[in-house]
Amino acid sequence: MNTESWFLKCDNIEIESAPTKLKWELLPEGEEGLKSPRGSVAEEVNLTALSDGSLFCTYRTIAGHPCHAYSRDDGKTWSEPAFMTDKPGGEMIKQPRAANFVRKLEDGPYKGRFIYWFDDNSSQSWGERNPAYLLGGIEKDSPNGKVIHWGKPVAILYVENPKLRMSYPDFIWDDGTLYVTETQKHIARVHRIPDALLKKLWE
Repeated sequence: MNTESWFLKCDNIEIESAPTKLKWELLPEGEEGLKSPRGSVAEEVNLTALSDGSLFCTYRTIAGHPCHAYSRDDGKTWSEPAFMTDKPGGEMIKQPRAANFVRKLEDGPYKGRFIYWFDDNSSQSWGERNPAYLLGGIEKDSPNGKVIHWGKPVAILYVENPKLRMSYPDFIWDDGTLYVTETQKHIARVHRIPDALLKKLWE
C-alpha cells in the first residue's frame, strides 16, 4: 500500500469555540497528496513557515532519504516532492524510516533560523535512530521565493546501547537555553543543549 501526506487547514479555529462551526480544508488541492519520488512511504509530514509566507515541509520515506517540498500559496499546491538536499541542487540528506522534524526558532539569539532533527544514515529500516543529529538552516532568496540552506550535521544525542532509539522530538527555548525532548518508546527524556553545540550548526 502506498501512503501520501496531507494537511488539514482551519481558518477559524482561533476564534470559534463551537466544534461544529469549525471550517476544515484538505490540502493540497486535487486528488493526490505529497508522495515520495521512490518507494511506497510518504509519512509524518511536518512544516514550518518562512519569512515571505512560503511553507516548507519534510516527511519520511523508505528510500534512505527524507523528502521536502515548498508551497507558495498557503498549502494549496506544492513543489514537486523531492529528496531533501542541503541546498537547491546540493547534497542529499540521509535518513532512515524515521521521523525528521524541522522547526523555526522563534526566540533567543538564533531567532528566525531553523533546526532540523534527523539520523544521518541511509538505512531503509526504522531501527537506526541513534545517534541523533541536527542541521542548522538559514533562509536565502531563490527565483521562486525563500528557500532554506542547511549547514553540516552536528551529533547532539546518543545512547551507548545501539539498540535504543531516539525519535519524535520537540524543541523548547527557555531563558536563553534550548531543550530537546525525545522518546525511546518507553522513556521520555528532556535534554539541555549547550550553546557551544548550537553555534556549530551555523559555522
